[in-house]
Amino acid sequence: MLRHANNIHIKDSQFCCACNFGYIIYRLLACSLVRIREDDRNHYAHRRIDISGLLLNDLFRKLFTSLKRDTRLNAKKIVEKREQFMSDFAIRSAIVTQGFRHAIASGNWDDKTSGVSQVLHRMTYVATFSHLRRLNSTFGYQGSQTKPRQVHSSQWERICRAKTPEGQACGLVKTLALMANVTVGSREDQISELLKESADVFDFLLRKSGRKEHKYETTGKARDKYKVFLNECLLGFHSDGKQLVSKLRQLKRKAAITSDFGVVMDFSNMEVRICTDYGRCSCPLLVENQSILMKMDLQELEQEGIFRIHFDADEEETTMICLTIKDLRIQSENPDESKIGWFTHCELHPSLILGISASVIPFPEHNQPYRNTVLTSTNKQTIGIYVGNFHCRMDPSMHVLYYPQKPLVKTWMTQQLQSKQPAGSNAIVAIASHSGFNQKDVIIMNQSSIDRGLFRSTLFRSYRACKIALMTILIRTVLFNQEQQILRMMF
Repeated sequence: MLRHANNIHIKDSQFCCACNFGYIIYRLLACSLVRIREDDRNHYAHRRIDISGLLLNDLFRKLFTSLKRDTRLNAKKIVEKREQFMSDFAIRSAIVTQGFRHAIASGNWDDKTSGVSQVLHRMTYVATFSHLRRLNSTFGYQGSQTKPRQVHSSQWERICRAKTPEGQACGLVKTLALMANVTVGSREDQISELLKESADVFDFLLRKSGRKEHKYETTGKARDKYKVFLNECLLGFHSDGKQLVSKLRQLKRKAAITSDFGVVMDFSNMEVRICTDYGRCSCPLLVENQSILMKMDLQELEQEGIFRIHFDADEEETTMICLTIKDLRIQSENPDESKIGWFTHCELHPSLILGISASVIPFPEHNQPYRNTVLTSTNKQTIGIYVGNFHCRMDPSMHVLYYPQKPLVKTWMTQQLQSKQPAGSNAIVAIASHSGFNQKDVIIMNQSSIDRGLFRSTLFRSYRACKIALMTILIRTVLFNQEQQILRMMF
């Protein structure tokens, strides 16, 4: 635990460890005395998503460590036997290659993690993009905990509310929303140097007294100041936390520093939390400029260059967000009864709470939630043209519909996704009894429609063929042995 409590930005690491542990114990005691509330472990401010690049990085580190260990043992054996050092024998590079092949082929990253790599769903264009934005939880499917499966308020515009499988994986396998983004992390040096330039932010608790013993002053002066945290590490104190937060947000909007960080102002605990780590799920919001927002539409905002800023779940807790621009206009007509001055940001559109599969459903607000969940699972099974160059690809298996059609009723997202790769056909269905032969789920189809090519498709499969010339190898071996016998008789 000392390694995790260490602050890499401060030279005096032992003192930093002591202060970090002291603050952890203070928070623990305050929670036990019911002075502060317990942290919600299901809140997305306390969760991180392992992205593919990080998983490959961790796998390479593990394989490279085993390669170094194996090379050291082989080199030790060669030295003990006093043999000539040969790099091909000592360094076995196949450890890394075979490790990557086994992990990607089986999906087992380590002894505990499984199902990391999966076969990409190539049935339709929508199903491919939906599969790329899937999230798998680390909780076991056989667990009895219900909280991780339930919908949390921090999932708004980050996780699709409708797209989740049925059965044991219900609520544990999720899908990102349309505009949700996962941070890849940024360097901490840039922000730490910017904070140290401020006169009020000094090295850790208080400045050194200037003596040779490097003693620190008492912490009584820092009790009334805001604590500044950088990635859960106590960096210093600031007298005016609100001014520091506004300065960092202005630099973020102007792109003067990296925009992949979040700033949180916690008035109750007098904390300023800055996060630059990876895996934070964020969503875009429009900046606060109410005079412009009430006059322009979304297209006009893009033309004027009013950009969007991604907010993570922790930073969103300290902002007042308006649902639509129309609400701002309505409240501006009644300024006495409205709370227009409270809003600091505005959402792009309410439909962004859904994922790719759910946004294809027409009128989802008029359906039951369970029906939307079923439709998100069935619409990815539609057969169509999943990609334009399917005749040049070598996918393991693919279905191609002969006569795909555009749907009669479609959403805006359907126009964006299925404009060039349609899926499905528009069939005329008559619901009536036909002498009792169509009970339950039985469907009676018109034979002439089938003859004209209704629902006709082709299944493509890729096979691997290998030809081994055994007779050629045997003939060459026999001729080589005969030549050796002739040479021995001559000499």
